[in-house]
Amino acid sequence: MIMSTKLNCHICNGNLSKFENFDRFHHVSSDCKPVEGLSKLALCLNCSVVQKIISKDWIHQTNQIYSNYSVYSQSSGDEQVTFSSNDGAAQKRSNLYIDWISSVINTKIDGTLLDVGCGNGSFIKEFGNHHYTWKKIGYELNDINKKTIEKIPNTLFFSGDINKINEKINLVTLIHCFEHLINPLNFLKKIKSLVGAEAYVFLQLPNLKTSPFDILISDHCSHFTKDTLTNIISFAGFDI
Repeated sequence: MIMSTKLNCHICNGNLSKFENFDRFHHVSSDCKPVEGLSKLALCLNCSVVQKIISKDWIHQTNQIYSNYSVYSQSSGDEQVTFSSNDGAAQKRSNLYIDWISSVINTKIDGTLLDVGCGNGSFIKEFGNHHYTWKKIGYELNDINKKTIEKIPNTLFFSGDINKINEKINLVTLIHCFEHLINPLNFLKKIKSLVGAEAYVFLQLPNLKTSPFDILISDHCSHFTKDTLTNIISFAGFDI
């Protein structure tokens, strides 16, 4: 059941309709730890994005999750592997992204990669193994993995205000990051002003239609479908 409310969407500032009794469900953090059900869930009546209500309780709980975050906690910090539907062969998840990106842009020409939400640098490291002459930049909200990132060859690290980055960027990746952002539309607009007209942005995130359990991940504040994500990207001024 949905209950009307005067709260506003954290993407488009539209009116929200709140889902009743959502806090009765068991929730989990994105690093696979049980979380008390403090989150409130709503639907924007304007942009149609299902989202967490950005309350003081949600912000406090999410900050606690990030301050004790364990990247790939169930695999001892190693990146997850994927399995081919054809032959069952395993490979690193990053390799799938790199192969797809390389089919769209010419990664043989040197450039600069900006990985937003770089975590412990698993994607940056794997990208560098394939394209070792590219310059790489990792960006995070905090400095927890700063030393780890800076040990990766030809890599810089930034945190805090993303406008501090003063580099010509050719490729921006947001891998399991966009769903965490409180102001995703404004963030995409910042990215567009940072990179200029010739850069590519690669986003990878859950699809609410095929992964409905995503609403129970406490620190995911936006739950996109292909249609709602397409709208946000277009509103930010990008071509798809």
